[in-house]
Amino acid sequence: MYRKESNQSGRALNRIFLPEFLVLSVLIFFSRNCLGAEVSFRISIPQPQTHIIQVEMTLDGARGDEIIGMPVWTPGSYLVREFQRHVQDISASGHNGQPLSIKKIDKNHWQIDGAMRDKKMVIRYQVYAFEHSVRTSFVNAEHALINGASVFMYWKNHLSAKQTVDLELPESWSTISTSLEPYDNRKATRFFAKDYDELVDSPFEIGNHHEIRFEVAGKPHLIAIYGTSNYNDSTLIEDFTKIILAEKAIWGELPYNRYVFIFNLGDGGGGLEHKQSSVMFARRWTFTDKHAYHSFLSLVAHEFFHTWNIKRLRPEGLGPFDYDQEAYTENLWFVEGLTSFYDELLMLRSGFYQPEDYFRSIANEINRLEEKAGKLHQSLSEASWDAWIKFYRPDEHTDNSTISY
Repeated sequence: MYRKESNQSGRALNRIFLPEFLVLSVLIFFSRNCLGAEVSFRISIPQPQTHIIQVEMTLDGARGDEIIGMPVWTPGSYLVREFQRHVQDISASGHNGQPLSIKKIDKNHWQIDGAMRDKKMVIRYQVYAFEHSVRTSFVNAEHALINGASVFMYWKNHLSAKQTVDLELPESWSTISTSLEPYDNRKATRFFAKDYDELVDSPFEIGNHHEIRFEVAGKPHLIAIYGTSNYNDSTLIEDFTKIILAEKAIWGELPYNRYVFIFNLGDGGGGLEHKQSSVMFARRWTFTDKHAYHSFLSLVAHEFFHTWNIKRLRPEGLGPFDYDQEAYTENLWFVEGLTSFYDELLMLRSGFYQPEDYFRSIANEINRLEEKAGKLHQSLSEASWDAWIKFYRPDEHTDNSTISY
């Protein structure tokens, strides 16, 4: 009786645990493959006046033919930008320097011939970087703004591999600002990312820009500002602290180890959110005009709110990322619209607005949208879905046919 019961129990246990055992075996197999793969980049800008970034990408743990790709878009900006169009002079070699065959197999992918079974492949290419915006990369004789998706290629099927970046600065440059952790505290030009997503989500400002360091709720924060202007360090620290604490009061905690605000001052405006940083453009003489400065602080509140809303609380379609094609969702109106609602409310809660200022701002926004005939032809979910083909490509008919998500 006992033996029979034991056999039946064993068969039952097999039925219960065998599928789990197989799944676990597969997971272990793939985790070993990922653990054995690492990607390292060496970035140099020997002649910044040419706007060329030289990239050396090393694949450690190659297993034959390998494929690398350049993203066609960057998270947070919903337009296929075809970053691969700025790639030139690509080549590949093994760890001993022997040339490896590399060929382009479609618009944004290259295949490296692994016939020599070299476990380490080195790919070298150049990127032309002369589009100055929050979503692209820009290099001139004074500084470099590097947005990862437009510079760093990815190793196909190894997006979860560890990534390291070594930066070789021009002799006259001395400062690097990024949210990435230093790989080794003794070497301030080497940085570490746990995977490709984190690398792409961590922009760099490089040059001789100004840095302002401060703490809020025990967390270090950094303001990196390129461009001379009339700002005051103490005022920025005080006002940014108010915004950070007001947003912390909504969400309950600051979900990062450190945060970096990157600003380029000049003629333009706008911002792009990242998980532990943001990039924003502002007009150079914003800081002594009350209205302009409030608009600037509202932008800060907006991009910082994205630290939670979209970077951690996000629609299903916006992650994990497919860097080769559009990531469609009907819910951009929630992640952007709710953030836009709160950026002005936070100006009130932080003490920058009086109630009448807040209601005036909201009234202006309502009037602006009500004046557009597009509200009769496009819903918020449609505006979200079609952002890829309409929002970033306005024309003379845009206000008549669309609304902003």
